[in-house]
Amino acid sequence: GVAVVVGDASATDQVDPNTGQRVPASVDDNGRIQDRDLQSLVNALWAAGAEAVSVGGQRLAPTTTIRGAGEAILVDLRPVQSPYTLAAVGDPATLLPRFADSEAARRFQSYTGLYGIQFTVRAAKDLQLPAATDPDLRYASPVPPPTTVSTPGSAPAPRPSGGGR
Repeated sequence: GVAVVVGDASATDQVDPNTGQRVPASVDDNGRIQDRDLQSLVNALWAAGAEAVSVGGQRLAPTTTIRGAGEAILVDLRPVQSPYTLAAVGDPATLLPRFADSEAARRFQSYTGLYGIQFTVRAAKDLQLPAATDPDLRYASPVPPPTTVSTPGSAPAPRPSGGGR
């Protein structure tokens, strides 16, 4: 598998011009990881061939959301904190180079120099993720299998498309 760690830039001390004392500076939005950043990295892991992905120990399922709520990032309504650990199950021999060559990974690598964010990628052996939760579908249901059996030579009649009369 592959483990990715991405985190907010560290606040640096600045000198207060009035007092001459060192005071911690806040991290501006350029150095703060946002929900869309995690979404971008997760999508790049899927595109690189990941079989399963987790963010902050939360296994992603088809209906999982990664979203912001104020300054917090929620994964399936559970808060996760910086530094964020993304774990992806897959063959590291193919997953790691594909992910490292992705647009998202290259962009975040450049952010380490530009904004001071944390970003590391490494191969991970014996990676285990928690089980995914079953989706609780409220409005959808599985399509039942067809019950009709076709006989050779019988095909349904074609229907016009496009709403023609």
